Amino acid sequence: MSARDDELLVAEFEIMRDRADGGAEYFAADERLHDLILRASGNLRLAKFVAELRQTLALDGRLSVPRYQPVETALRDHWDIIEALRKRDGAGAERAMRKHLVRSADLLVANTSDDDRALVAEWRRWVDVAGGDKVSF
Repeated sequence: MSARDDELLVAEFEIMRDRADGGAEYFAADERLHDLILRASGNLRLAKFVAELRQTLALDGRLSVPRYQPVETALRDHWDIIEALRKRDGAGAERAMRKHLVRSADLLVANTSDDDRALVAEWRRWVDVAGGDKVSF
């Protein structure tokens, strides 16, 4: 991550904070923020998977904010990630990102109807990609 990347992350976060209604501008900034982080990580496998998962969620119309969690919770998660990245704390950034993604995915799965197994399957696949964390369904 460069100083310029830090500036871009903060700029996207500020858009999210200023547009904290969970509308289109909020989610566009959220997507750009996650893309910046993914590009900087160099993890092409994870970047590809996140793009596929994002497409699945968009097609299904499922977004966790503000339907299932307060926008303030998501903003706090994002700020924790940005702060760790700005401090060049890789382990802290990983913990913060994992916490954010697991929280968001758990909310989506918990609010999925029993007959919608595609989202649960995507979540299970993400868990495998992310390192096999033990989660309950």
